[in-house]
Amino acid sequence: MGLFSKGELKLLWPFYLEGLIVCSFLILIPFQILYFISIGLSMTQVGILSSVMMLAALLFEIPTGAVADIYGRKFSVILGWTLEALMISLIFFANSYFYLLILCFFWGISRTFSSGSYDAWVVDLLKAKRKKSLIPIFFSKHLSIYNLGFVLSGIIGTFCVATFGLSSIWLFSGVACVMGALIICFGEEIYEKPKVKIKESFARLWNQTKESSYYSYKHHVLYFIFLIFFIIAIAASFEGFISWTPLLKNLGFEDAYFGYLFTVMAIIGVGAPLLANKFMKSNNEKKLLVISAMITLVYGFLILISNNLILTIIVLMIGTTIWAFEVPIIQTYFQRFIPTKKRATIGSIGGMISSLALIIGTPIAGFLIDSLGPKLAIFIAALLSIPVIILYNRINEKKSK
Repeated sequence: MGLFSKGELKLLWPFYLEGLIVCSFLILIPFQILYFISIGLSMTQVGILSSVMMLAALLFEIPTGAVADIYGRKFSVILGWTLEALMISLIFFANSYFYLLILCFFWGISRTFSSGSYDAWVVDLLKAKRKKSLIPIFFSKHLSIYNLGFVLSGIIGTFCVATFGLSSIWLFSGVACVMGALIICFGEEIYEKPKVKIKESFARLWNQTKESSYYSYKHHVLYFIFLIFFIIAIAASFEGFISWTPLLKNLGFEDAYFGYLFTVMAIIGVGAPLLANKFMKSNNEKKLLVISAMITLVYGFLILISNNLILTIIVLMIGTTIWAFEVPIIQTYFQRFIPTKKRATIGSIGGMISSLALIIGTPIAGFLIDSLGPKLAIFIAALLSIPVIILYNRINEKKSK
């Protein structure tokens, strides 16, 4: 069997290439916390920046998702990449915390244009081309390609930071987003855009948002998935780079090596989604997600006994593997219960719920890190797997029919 299925590359090459190129040059991820520390921000202030970004996403997630359903997913994704490129680049010139807050707010808005639209674009394209079997393959392979780009990103980022300084991460990452917008223009879209007037458009936007929200609330499976999304996002706000960066620095990890560490994490991210695709079979996603949550609990207790740099890095690699394994599984599980006409909007509702959780979680995480240390924040994140397991076990998929 070849690397790509029959017809896969012909349809999906723009999405795969975009993922590879963008992630190779989106070098800000392993270094942005270091940058904020270098300009004198506390972890609480960093948490507030993230919270402001997520607040913007919360306010604009559903409207921008509805825009995609009405005017086309391709238009929405390209617009999102373009706006994100502008906001990221402007952070390079920001000379005060106030300006950073404003830019992060608009950065959050720009990301909402593609958060639900991107997946909806690909899923509906594959369905229209009678390639439905490629949907789980795409989610797994796309994440692997993203992480393959991030393998290069850590190396490129280390070179750029060493050569041009920490602040250069914003300019290089802005260029990466521009490249994403250009490449994705070649993606095919199967979508008939309705011809409506502006006034009618706003009415359709409201109706699409209202109907999709009500549908999600009444749908048995989607209701529980959204609760799980909320808890997972809270956990993510506690155990992201905001926690791992100061934890590793406290153990003597040098700033210059964060790029290389990110490269190793990305290598894991290449293989884990492909492994997940091997385990995924018809309708077994929930079982795999419960097992993943149980392993996360073990990971949480491991962090408590990690008292040296090497052991801590090993635990970080375990957490990276768990995350990369479960992402394509939960994406496939989520998309299985969404009707085509509401796909982008409901996807945006999921993004909105995650944004609300991050708004709440990131400032709390920053405060905990400043006052009690990052290890406790990571442990609390792992403990949140307990309610996630409970919610998965309450899902009865038969009720969705």
